[in-house]
Amino acid sequence: MITRWWFVLLAAARFTNAVNSCKTPNGIGECKPIPDCPPLHSIFNQKPLTPAKADFLRNHSCGFQGSIPKVCCVVSAELVEPNSLLPDPSSCGHLIDAKIIGGKQTAIDEFPWMALLEYQHANGSRYFHCGGALISKRYVLTAAHCVNKKLISVRLGEHDTASDKDCFASGGEDCAPPPLDVVINEKIVHEKFINNRPYYNDIALLRLRHEVPFSPFVGPICLPSSEEFSRNYTGERLFVAGWGITEKNMASTVKLKVQVPVQESSFCETTYRRFHFDVTLMDTQLCVGGEKGKDACYGDSGGPLMATRVDGRKIRRYYAAGVVSFGVSCGSPGWGAVYTKLGGYVPWIISKLRP
Repeated sequence: MITRWWFVLLAAARFTNAVNSCKTPNGIGECKPIPDCPPLHSIFNQKPLTPAKADFLRNHSCGFQGSIPKVCCVVSAELVEPNSLLPDPSSCGHLIDAKIIGGKQTAIDEFPWMALLEYQHANGSRYFHCGGALISKRYVLTAAHCVNKKLISVRLGEHDTASDKDCFASGGEDCAPPPLDVVINEKIVHEKFINNRPYYNDIALLRLRHEVPFSPFVGPICLPSSEEFSRNYTGERLFVAGWGITEKNMASTVKLKVQVPVQESSFCETTYRRFHFDVTLMDTQLCVGGEKGKDACYGDSGGPLMATRVDGRKIRRYYAAGVVSFGVSCGSPGWGAVYTKLGGYVPWIISKLRP
């Protein structure tokens, strides 16, 4: 049955010229049928469709295709209805003044979005393997290849897995609260994930059983904005963090960080093919690393590749530019690792979120 709100949107569309490009307060977009714009289509499908949401959709109308309204679709994390399920841009990506090869220890309140994924053996024992990044009070972003039947929960607010209490180096009893272990109640793997090298569409979301409270030790990372979707990062040095294998071939108990260079895709493709790994990267992937002793490694998969931007209040914040996907030789010179480039997946992420 066609709802009355569809008629409202259609009526608005009939008085709007259909164009290929369009503009909204959120930026330059493309005029397309509403089913082809996941962020807006997900709003339309929410029931009940409140007057405020109907106004939001109507303000994005730009024409029609037959009986189907067209909307100005800006593929951006900002293109969501009021009261978004994503955190306010002013509350994400907080920046403060061993599987990470050549890494340095982080402060205990640094990168508060970093997550450890917990798995369960057949005998009931548990272990950590992949990483992830908290993007809201209810969702963790990770790699699709990290998601399997053994994945059961997420740990947030951790610094040193070998310590029951993480305290600031200044001494005394200025310590972080215990980490949060939250059960996963839904695993959302990208529908077009290819589960073998080169792992195309290697991205997934984990919906937590309950919302987690934000604190200085648990908080979300920002997602890319529309301005960052076309940024290729080549030549830039970005951050990666985690608890994976170190240069001593042992898993780190402490969260580590390292800066790694983003390379041209051909850097990874040429090296891999030289050693009989036939890899062709898509524009949704990044080639990162290649420096001796500085890399993400086994156990860091699913963790974020982090870039920074300055917000409207001149505050520098981290956002997730990529997700650790796969590599061949951790920390060896000339060997880059492959990351999922996150910008193009923001509409997919938004379309999967729910309260």
